[in-house]
Amino acid sequence: MNLPDTVQWHLYRLEMPLDFGWDNLPIFDRYADACANESMHDPGFDAFVFHAKLNIERDAVLDVARDALHWEGDVRGYVHIFVLPGTEGSVIHGYVWKQDNNGITFVASPVAIKFPTATHTIIEIKTQRYP
Repeated sequence: MNLPDTVQWHLYRLEMPLDFGWDNLPIFDRYADACANESMHDPGFDAFVFHAKLNIERDAVLDVARDALHWEGDVRGYVHIFVLPGTEGSVIHGYVWKQDNNGITFVASPVAIKFPTATHTIIEIKTQRYP
């Protein structure tokens, strides 16, 4: 399981908070660990590089959300991850988190999602910084 070197992300700020269903979304750290454990027997998989790239992407998404979407930097609970079908038997992932202060929900997705009332920003994140 490899992550691409550059991904275009769609970031959304949902003023109406999502209050239910959070238990159905994997927590970021648990997802990364599960992927590493599942792929241990794949000789082409480097769990260290996978974790590094995933963390770089998540951190970059959060940094941009702070500036572009006025996220205050606090998280209620955890940053969660969602998974979508990718190409060639792979999966792609996105992030969702809730601001603790006022419950505003933020979504970062590698594919566009239609939210009729959300603030939307598109960014590109490079993970090439890590081997």
